[in-house]
Amino acid sequence: MTKLAIIAGAGGLPVALVAACPDRPLICALEGFAPAGLTPDQSFRVERLALFLRWLEDQGVTEVCFAGAVQRPRLDPSVFDPATATMVPRLLAAMGQGDDATLREVLAIFEESGFALKGAAEIAPQLVPGPGIYAGTIGPQDEKDAARAEAIVAALGAVDVGQACVVAGGLCLAVEALP
Repeated sequence: MTKLAIIAGAGGLPVALVAACPDRPLICALEGFAPAGLTPDQSFRVERLALFLRWLEDQGVTEVCFAGAVQRPRLDPSVFDPATATMVPRLLAAMGQGDDATLREVLAIFEESGFALKGAAEIAPQLVPGPGIYAGTIGPQDEKDAARAEAIVAALGAVDVGQACVVAGGLCLAVEALP
């Protein structure tokens, strides 16, 4: 039998996922980033990640879904448990490569601990729009702008700056960044 835990952050996605689940999942949150509208069953710190993973296992959790926004927490070396301390080099190396690398490393740790990762679209496919055009028709300039945006986003992603941009008339008008 599968049991789901949602590792919830800020925003409306965690609430929507919990509402979409036929059986209430466990709700967990990184300390200091509790989701609005949900009461976590368990809060955890990165410095005690191994203990949290063991707690999930003790609860019978087999699947986890990460949903919602969190910011990179400050780590306090004085509160690392011994098992989590062995993960520090790989976590710090990932953090040095940016947010995407950090998230990928955390996901790998969860998978290595025996948890299957579930995407929000797997839990609540109705939350994801289907393929199609939602704002009029696409013309030749739109296709050129889309190609330019694709190149810009690829360059941004390579340096972990952001994952979105706005292009109109061949000009990049905005890029996603931390601010």
